[in-house]
Order: sequence, then C-alpha cells, then structure tokens
Amino acid sequence: MLPGGGQDSYRSGDTTFRLGFQFTSGDEAFKGTRPVKNPPAQADIEWSRQLVSLELYHQASEKVGVGVALPYYEQDSDNRVTGATNHEAGIGDIAGYVLWSPWARAEAERRLFDSANVTFLVGLSLPTGDDLAGELPGLHSYHLGSGSEEYKLGARYVGWAAESVTVFAGAVGIIDGGDNRAGFRYGNSYDLYAGAGVQLSEALSAWFSVDVIERYRDSIGSFELPDSGGMWWFGELGAAARVGGGVTVEAIFDVPLYVKVHGIQPVAAFIASLGLRASF
Repeated sequence: MLPGGGQDSYRSGDTTFRLGFQFTSGDEAFKGTRPVKNPPAQADIEWSRQLVSLELYHQASEKVGVGVALPYYEQDSDNRVTGATNHEAGIGDIAGYVLWSPWARAEAERRLFDSANVTFLVGLSLPTGDDLAGELPGLHSYHLGSGSEEYKLGARYVGWAAESVTVFAGAVGIIDGGDNRAGFRYGNSYDLYAGAGVQLSEALSAWFSVDVIERYRDSIGSFELPDSGGMWWFGELGAAARVGGGVTVEAIFDVPLYVKVHGIQPVAAFIASLGLRASF
C-alpha cells in the first residue's frame, strides 16, 4: 500500500500497478519466548507459505488515493510426528482501501515535522478466500481466507530529516468482522512500526524498520483457543530501485527479533518479499 521506506510519493492522477511475491517458512515451535524441543504433534511441523499479490492503486487527488489488492496463496505443511502432509492453493480475501492525507499540499516542503506528512488508512477485505482450506488440525491456523469481513484502520507519518533521509512510523489495526462457517474467528491484531530510509542515489533507496505485531487469541464461538495469539517483533531491511519507464523493483527481508506466543505455536524463521511497481 504505502511505499516501503517512505521514499516515494504518488502524484495526483497517477495509477500504480504492483505485483508482489512473498515467501515465509518455519520448522520450530515456541512456547512463550522459547523454542520447544519436543512440541506436541499438532505443532511439530515444517511449513512454507507463498503469496502472489496483484494490486492496483490510483491517486485520485492530492489528498485521496484508492486501491484494491487480490492475493493468491500456496502453502505446504509436513507433520513430523504423524507424517501427514497438506498442500493448499487458492485465492485469498480481496481487499480495498483508501489513503487520505488531509493536509497534503502540492508544493509541500520536505520537512521533519509537517502535518502534510500524515496519511490515514481505511480498508476492508471481503471473504473471497476458502476459509476452511489449509487449516492445521489442533491449531486452526493458515486458512486461505478469514471467512468474514475484516476492517483495517491505520495512520502513518513520514518526515524528512535531511534531503535524502526520511524517518517514518505508523500503526495499523485489523478487526475481524465475524465467525467463519466453522465458528472460527481470528483475533484482532495491532501493528506498530518505525524506521528510517535513505535515498542512496537518484534511482536507489533503502530502509530499515522495526515492526511490532500483537494479536489477540483466536476463538471458536465463545471459547478462546489457547495456542493462538501473541507478540512478534520483526526487523526489516528493504531496498527499492527505479529501473526506468516508471518501473520500480523492491526487495524486502524480515527476520524475527522477539517472539512471545500464547501456548505452543509454530513460528516463522523469516519473510522474504519481492515487488514490482509500475506507475503511469
């Protein structure tokens, strides 16, 4: 949605197409903040998840932009205790969003503190993904879709510490709109992040950020699932290169800095992302 690292901005009338790829995997389970040597069968898995995302964004005016994103997931899991394997692939939940910069100005100066640097996000995802496919028995996680509407609210600030250096921070909340067909409901989640970016040359930029995610426990009916929810800290390193013709290539790598889960849960070892943006 918002450009990585806060270096790029969209001009009024711009339309941007983005194709994104993401890969994440894991082979460890944690209890609280520590790895578990002999986890219970439901959590003793090796897993991987691939995502392809198509996104279209239009900057309708200086202050308002609208976008829509459609994800495609493919995921595999291998239970090391039971030997059971699972492969699922399919369309996820389609999402629409609005970016609103109420104090944006066409000739705004690049300053560290300026109300023009504030952007708000309002988003809604629709349950187009299969909400039962991909579920891990006993953990009720890794669905292709949520099975209900999800609401996203957020805000972001980007300030220029120097002509080529930005600092940024933001917060996003995701609220699940209801149960899926099996009575399962994702816990609400909240994401805080902050970092800095640098314009290394006219065509190349890079950034580093720390991302803190807290998610409440999932539930089935009125029962909260004990092996769900927690807190994750990720360190992110990213780079973006303009290759000409309005095309930008992005590469992002995330590693966990701190994990604290409720109960016993599999955790990701890393997240690798690659994106291609074209504006016209």
